[in-house]
Amino acid sequence: MNSQLSVNEVLHSFQLGLRDALRPQLALSSLVIGVLSAIMVAVGFAVGWEPLQLGIAALVQAGLVWVGLVPPLWLVSALRWLMTAMLFVLAVLLLMQLVLEFWLMPRVQKVCLLRHPQLQGVQAGTGFRHGVLDGARTLSTWLFGGLLCLLVPVVGSVLLLGLSCYLAVRSLVNDAVEGKATEAEVRHLIRHSRPQMLMLGALLAACALVPLAGLLLPALAGASTCHLMLARLERLRAAQATAPVGAALPS
Repeated sequence: MNSQLSVNEVLHSFQLGLRDALRPQLALSSLVIGVLSAIMVAVGFAVGWEPLQLGIAALVQAGLVWVGLVPPLWLVSALRWLMTAMLFVLAVLLLMQLVLEFWLMPRVQKVCLLRHPQLQGVQAGTGFRHGVLDGARTLSTWLFGGLLCLLVPVVGSVLLLGLSCYLAVRSLVNDAVEGKATEAEVRHLIRHSRPQMLMLGALLAACALVPLAGLLLPALAGASTCHLMLARLERLRAAQATAPVGAALPS
């Protein structure tokens, strides 16, 4: 699939995901997740405010010393508050992502399947073990990959953003096709959908920066990922149906 088709595919999935995310049930669930996540993180920040500020201040000072700068106190304070705000937003987004994966995704998939009638009667399981191992691999990739990105000055922050955008969608793939794809099909979808997942993750990250619209992010991310992966699964099944008996999955 060429790049233009990939972009169109991602935009179409995003458009369908937005429509489903605005359904009253999913929109309300998403808003509740967003508000509760923000409240829980705010309470956590309030409880651990002093050690949190000391740690952030130490990081700011270490970073400034590393680049050889001695800025005025007002700039140090501004950088500390900026980092605090960024950490707060990141913590809220991570908590929303966890609730999405463990609670909301089955409801999102049920709604999205209405637009994919070919898969509604299909039953295929990947197994609990596969889901756990895949989740562990995704988490370890984010942790170790994130640490490596942070070791690279300036460019590392861009790499970390790209990695986070990709993994935010990648972590939802198993839930998006839960009960509809085999382990082999899931692996095939992941292996051949990396550019699309990165593009979709970047779109979702941009939406997170829009005031209030970010509260719909759980439903939007889940629905967009479902539509992207379910559509690709449909095409994979169609290609398998026309392939010789016993042939491997299409490359």
